Amino acid sequence: MKKLFVLALCMTQLFVACKKEETQWVLENVVYEKISETAVKVIGIDSNLDILKIPPTITVSNGDEQKEFKVLEIAPYACMNAYIRNVFIPNTIISIGKGAFYGCFALEAVVIGTDIKSIGEEAFFSPNSINNNTNYIILALTPPNFEKRAIDTGYIHVKNESVDAYNYACSGVRIIPLSDEAYEQFVEILNTLK
Repeated sequence: MKKLFVLALCMTQLFVACKKEETQWVLENVVYEKISETAVKVIGIDSNLDILKIPPTITVSNGDEQKEFKVLEIAPYACMNAYIRNVFIPNTIISIGKGAFYGCFALEAVVIGTDIKSIGEEAFFSPNSINNNTNYIILALTPPNFEKRAIDTGYIHVKNESVDAYNYACSGVRIIPLSDEAYEQFVEILNTLK
């Protein structure tokens, strides 16, 4: 009887070990990590990309079931030193971590969605940038919290009504107004990310 009990216990532990849930996935060259039952963060990319389009949600398979996760964050140093020219960050992203795009010297344009709340220290800093004219299109009407040197060179384009608030929030970077039509076009572009 005791042997049968031990065998059943071992099989239960084996079954539990086999059912271990995955917490990281690579989809279209982007590496994601689960941060809650409904959300993930970008923790890296597995190759250099000319264009990085982060979707607002990802769907992953776990056996027979599919699960959708909202993409909420870009982790610190997630894309550090990668060759990326253009980045599209969806409305769902609320935080871009410290050094997330540090050393991405080829950046030309970055479109950041409406829900961004914080951009970490040196998130877009590139000491050896070949392009000091990077254009950052930030669709949030209220400026996010910009940590030290979050964006250190280039131009920040924001909706006309937000220019004064952004001028106050981030010094040293030129703030350029977007027309209502241009703003709506960028919103539409982010709405089509999948």
